Amino acid sequence: MGLEKEDIEEIGEAIERVGVALEKELQSLSIKLSEVKNSLQGLGSSEKALKEDLFELKKELLELREFLENFDQRISGLESKLLKAQEKEEEEIDLKGELSRIRQEIEFMRSLLTLALEEDKRFPPE
Repeated sequence: MGLEKEDIEEIGEAIERVGVALEKELQSLSIKLSEVKNSLQGLGSSEKALKEDLFELKKELLELREFLENFDQRISGLESKLLKAQEKEEEEIDLKGELSRIRQEIEFMRSLLTLALEEDKRFPPE
């Protein structure tokens, strides 16, 4: 898989940037909501239309917050999966190294056994 810690950090930074952008959008919506609320207080004739706009803004704000929460949960899950995948990859590398050492030891023992058998042939029992 080849995931590096730097890749995970880069993903995390990208996620943080998205989160910051979403938070800015939430702040912008909150400001607009506040402005609409303030203008409602000063206007009597268009009160109904402004209340509807206010309601829509509140609804959008709630949807955006819910989206952000779901997004954060999804990203956390993905980060967890990435870390697990990286750990498995590191374990596989360790196992491959262990197998390589075992192979070398077997080859060494095989060569010792071959030498011992040849030695045995040179000096047959009397």
